[in-house]
Amino acid sequence: MEREPTTHSGGQQLGRRIFLATLIVSLGGCQNLIQRGQSPDSVTSANPFSKKKIEGTRYVRDICGVFGLDYKLVHGIGLAVDLDGTGSAPIESGQRKYLVEALNKNRAIDDVQALIKSSDTELVIVQGKIPPGTQEGDSYDLEVVTMKSSDAESLENGMVLQTELRPIARLGRGMKRGGIAGLARGRILVNSMFDARDDAESNVHGVILGGGKAMEDRPIGLRIQSKKFDQTTSVLISNAINHRFTQDSRLGKDHVASPKTDRVIYLDVPSNYRHNLGRYVSVILEMSFQETREDRQKRMVNLVRDLSNPTTASAAAIQLEGLGVDGIPVLKKALKHQDYEVSFRAAESLAYSGITDGIETLRKVAETEPAFRWHAFAALVSLDVPESTEAIKSLLHVRSPETRYGAFQSLLVQSPTDPIVNGEWLGGDFYLHRVESDGEPMIHISRLKRPEIVVFNDAQSFKEMFLYVDSGLTVKANGNGTVTIKRYSAEFGDEVQTCSSRVTDVIEILGRIGVGYADQLKMLRKASDSKMLPGRLVVNATPKLGRTLARGENEPEPEKSKRFMSDSLPELFRTHNNVNENKSVGSSLAPDSDGSESATTTTSRLSKFKSWFTGSD
Repeated sequence: MEREPTTHSGGQQLGRRIFLATLIVSLGGCQNLIQRGQSPDSVTSANPFSKKKIEGTRYVRDICGVFGLDYKLVHGIGLAVDLDGTGSAPIESGQRKYLVEALNKNRAIDDVQALIKSSDTELVIVQGKIPPGTQEGDSYDLEVVTMKSSDAESLENGMVLQTELRPIARLGRGMKRGGIAGLARGRILVNSMFDARDDAESNVHGVILGGGKAMEDRPIGLRIQSKKFDQTTSVLISNAINHRFTQDSRLGKDHVASPKTDRVIYLDVPSNYRHNLGRYVSVILEMSFQETREDRQKRMVNLVRDLSNPTTASAAAIQLEGLGVDGIPVLKKALKHQDYEVSFRAAESLAYSGITDGIETLRKVAETEPAFRWHAFAALVSLDVPESTEAIKSLLHVRSPETRYGAFQSLLVQSPTDPIVNGEWLGGDFYLHRVESDGEPMIHISRLKRPEIVVFNDAQSFKEMFLYVDSGLTVKANGNGTVTIKRYSAEFGDEVQTCSSRVTDVIEILGRIGVGYADQLKMLRKASDSKMLPGRLVVNATPKLGRTLARGENEPEPEKSKRFMSDSLPELFRTHNNVNENKSVGSSLAPDSDGSESATTTTSRLSKFKSWFTGSD
């Protein structure tokens, strides 16, 4: 089954003439910029093989930069409550003054001073990175940390009250806060919950999964770098893009490119690219907006040749993808190429063009090649057809934790109502997913995007000697296939329930009586440490490109490969944790799309943001 790539029927021949891209080994556009952590606007995309350039052909990348593909760093000062005596009173500071002013606006708080002095509360710094392409109302993860001067012992189970998040702009020697870009709220999961470290730092540093709410859209687009071009150029580029791409709307198909000025073009994202924005913009950058028939014929010969060479196949496939229907026959033929990477690149471009011929190739790549795995999954998700869904489901049964959880994430995004991934929201705190799998038993817990426990192989049970005791909670296996759960509450007294020893049944009962995500993770980690689980407990089996952060004991090592993937991660798997992971939190200065600088240089505890609230230098 095939779905023809989007084109306009009127003027189709003219459209075909203007769509060619040149050969490059390393894309000079957004994908490599993302990987290096640079602002796409700060670098002019250049063709390293300029000698091969065909005269008379003009490309989008030759004159355009990209804006909106960076992660927008936002900060706020908030109050964590429900700390059960592990908090502290903040010292006099600009941050405390700012917090008091914010809390005074909350009519539900009677005595602000008494509240912040309580040992059940703590002043915290909240930081988020708003992803590219975010729409108003979208959620994202937050990082929470205490002040360096704090005497707090732990933020465990703390709840951050609603907090305004703003960007920080550097103006001269000082830092000034911007407008409200997001809101923060939610339950804190301290780092020690995930990796069993009990040092002071891991108890006062944590995350709120999905706790950020965007208050504005984050558009992406092109900016013409040179002033010598007039509005005619932005119209020509927009027309070329709109001949190749459209997006669905209530009225049918809409254009994706809209020239706002003579130098700025806004881009909407077609549904099949919404989980891989970097690829979408890369294809656009490699498109031609002026080209003769003769030049097109010459370049087509080059692309056919370059696609068969593993070192140039990636760039050639991107360019053929930009050609639309004219590139499909070449890509289909390359599927049968004997080289692994050539066939994968062809299958990937075919998928984003709406062609299903490469599904099996993508499935095999996702199963066997760690370097290309995440891109193969994203390409499968872009094809919203039954064949693609079945290919993803088949990968739920393999041995690799990365592949199994990658398949779960992909299926959850592509087919969220599928019974395989349709989980339960328990206690208003976390999701529980029961996934039937022929592979070895595995339990995956997430520290990114949303609180979820995914149990692969629902038949797995706690072993007969299992015992877990925590403050007010006892979970004990009875040796006959059942588990007794006792919970003590000063308000309601003892509550006793018995259920089967199946892991999912125990998690469900605990969730229904109010045992939250953090406490469930502690229990599962204890069970794993004492070998009371039949299989593996895995934390965060997600991409870890260039990761230098400490890895928890249940966090799997990244699977190794002899191949190299230069493309940036698709947004489907890309998070603040694998963007510039080799840097500490907020450790670089990057130009924004308008050329101003965002002040993101901090210490590891974010303590240098005092001037953000005081206005001092």
